[in-house]
Amino acid sequence: MFFITIFSASRYAVAEPVTALTDDNCDCPKLSCNTSCEIDQDLTFYTEKCAGGSKVKSCSKPNCVKIANPPPSCGISESETSSKKSVGAESKREVASVADEVEIVGRVQFIEGSAKRLIGSTEKIEISIGDNIYEKDRIETSSTGKLQILFNSGNILNITPSSEVVITEASDSKSKLNQDKKRMLLDLIKGRVRNKVNQNYTGAESYYRVRTRTAVAGVRGTDFVMSAFNENEYMVSKIETFDGKVELSNIDLTEKVEIARGEGSSFVSPPTGNGHLTPIYKMSVEQVALLVSETDFSSPGGVKKTTQAARSSIEKTICADPAAKMNQCAWICEKNPVGEKTCRTDLSQVSCVRRICNANGEWSQPTRLPSSYSESCAPYKPIVKPCDY
Repeated sequence: MFFITIFSASRYAVAEPVTALTDDNCDCPKLSCNTSCEIDQDLTFYTEKCAGGSKVKSCSKPNCVKIANPPPSCGISESETSSKKSVGAESKREVASVADEVEIVGRVQFIEGSAKRLIGSTEKIEISIGDNIYEKDRIETSSTGKLQILFNSGNILNITPSSEVVITEASDSKSKLNQDKKRMLLDLIKGRVRNKVNQNYTGAESYYRVRTRTAVAGVRGTDFVMSAFNENEYMVSKIETFDGKVELSNIDLTEKVEIARGEGSSFVSPPTGNGHLTPIYKMSVEQVALLVSETDFSSPGGVKKTTQAARSSIEKTICADPAAKMNQCAWICEKNPVGEKTCRTDLSQVSCVRRICNANGEWSQPTRLPSSYSESCAPYKPIVKPCDY
């Protein structure tokens, strides 16, 4: 299980006095460590309500650690620097913070139903269209809630109903100076998300990943859906790809499989012990169309139109010689004597074979059919139609 800390209480020493912000001020407080008595160890990000509770701001603060031998001016004894310090006393201190606000990494451009942002460990605030999205945000949707995020990078994330996802890392903003180190890491706690990856992650240190408790999906540029759910006592992490290729692996990246356009696979993990990757399967046109209808939403009332357009695209001809759509089959009579009006499978050299048009736009290896299938094959021209299995 992933535990993402939005606000954490660390080891803080006495910070320089600051003036508390009013409830309707959405600026981050200008707090810092006391340089005479503390050192700035690292940063912690936090999110809280402002503007009377109608807005949310995300800020960062340094973790201030007391120096080992503070000077007398600090008014801190050696014993007070130990781990025995009262937690209650610490909680009353003003938490240190830096002035810089956490960078905005995207915004909400579509919402339907209810979606909320987790503030701290228990408090939640309703999300509205146009709201900014920040790194470390934890978002959950209701049973009817749908949310679409447009990231600064151009990537699009559709969060379906009854889902929970954390924007763990989002260093792919166009404002970043180092364009060779673009990273996106999403932690899918539960539910289903559709990822439309438009940014190019070709740098050696760049990646776009969606992670569940037991599996990781990594891509360079594609359109895919990832789901995380429990089936009986098993944890299932499922990938279904609309376009491009997705690499699905276990959490430690020791088992991997590549899932191409129109394909799906899962990583299934039992309560104890190691999990396993399931065989790759090809989705039917009907399966793809249903998945599109459930995961593609960008404007009110636009789901049906989007689904129809996607289905038309899916049903386009992708195989050649003969032309066929994905998952259609072709029946071909091979080595039939010239002039015959039927496929002469009664002759040893003649075969009625069947091939399927796969998601990569290629014909599969032929399957030789029994001689009783002679009527399935035309004597000379291939027959393309839905598969019979």
